[in-house]
Amino acid sequence: MKNLFSTISPQHWQILSRIAIALFGGYLITTLSTIAIGLLLGLFTDTSYAIHIGLLLSFTIYAAYAMYCFSSQSVRGLLFSSIMSSIALVILIAILEQVIS
Repeated sequence: MKNLFSTISPQHWQILSRIAIALFGGYLITTLSTIAIGLLLGLFTDTSYAIHIGLLLSFTIYAAYAMYCFSSQSVRGLLFSSIMSSIALVILIAILEQVIS
């Protein structure tokens, strides 16, 4: 009996990895950007409005990220940019939390 994974071609692996990065990386980046938008807008408006705007923008961010995942030239570059974007958002959230408190 052949192994299931040995029959998958390299092109299919690229598609599967892009789908995985779009799902999990998209969720991570969308969640972090929603928090960052909520904190940033919370400095200027009511907190409930800021959270609401952040949640509304999260759908756009997730859709744009999914399109970016499938238009990227290489999977390695996509993974690198996803990790760097996540790190940048975590740093931004930490800075905004320091400003607020």
